[in-house]
Amino acid sequence: MSAYLLDDKEISAIINWGCDSDTTYFWNGSHIKLRQYPEETAQVLLDENYKSINYRYKEADKPHKINFERNHVSHIFNDGEIAKAVNCYEYQACETHEWHNSQAKTICRGIKDTIIRRLPGYEAGFWGIDHNKIKSLNKVISLSSLIKQGG
Repeated sequence: MSAYLLDDKEISAIINWGCDSDTTYFWNGSHIKLRQYPEETAQVLLDENYKSINYRYKEADKPHKINFERNHVSHIFNDGEIAKAVNCYEYQACETHEWHNSQAKTICRGIKDTIIRRLPGYEAGFWGIDHNKIKSLNKVISLSSLIKQGG
């Protein structure tokens, strides 16, 4: 598969959404809020994307300084669009052996975690799996089996 360099506006939109949504991530023993360091965080993503492209195509291009503009984008892009943009970014940036332990991957995980926490029902949901619902499922399955057997 091919990989490409995301443009500055794409990376900026992802980071701006994270800032608007109060995204945090854990790095080097600290919780970091994206909105505290948006331009630096965007640069981390761009640099990792360059590393991936260089590794994939055996090039040695140096990352440029990102042209980051702080804009409020959460009213423009919905959670699903940002999730897909982050997945796209990860696909473009994952070519190196260092990706899995990179700050960029941790930033992406933080954004995805924010999206998950915003899902309907997440806050009210059971921590883990509600065993009462599993019991209900077992009863439905048993009843369904009886119906299929003609009983």
